[in-house]
Amino acid sequence: MSTESHTPKTAAELRTRANFAEAIEGTDFTDALVLPAESMGELSKEHYQRIITYLQDNDAESIRGMSRVLEMDHGNLSRYLNNLEEYNVIEFEKSGRANVPVLKHEHVVFEPLY
Repeated sequence: MSTESHTPKTAAELRTRANFAEAIEGTDFTDALVLPAESMGELSKEHYQRIITYLQDNDAESIRGMSRVLEMDHGNLSRYLNNLEEYNVIEFEKSGRANVPVLKHEHVVFEPLY
């Protein structure tokens, strides 16, 4: 269970996130990333959902190839992928000369709002 993405602003937020991660540990969410509630709006945007769905269903061979399949501008896709990496949702693996994005966790959940 990972809660390391985007450092909470207060100790209370950290406790809430840790408690939530602990509560779902015994469920089917064995490899879940718990993200802060305030990131829900950003990561719920359509382009992030398309990228995540693509990575769930496919092994990306390159960012350029992904941009063609998803019909996204290469620069925008790179920026979105870097944001997903900052949130700890993906990581880049070296494949030949290319850096290939892969999902880092089986599940991504958001901490409770209250």
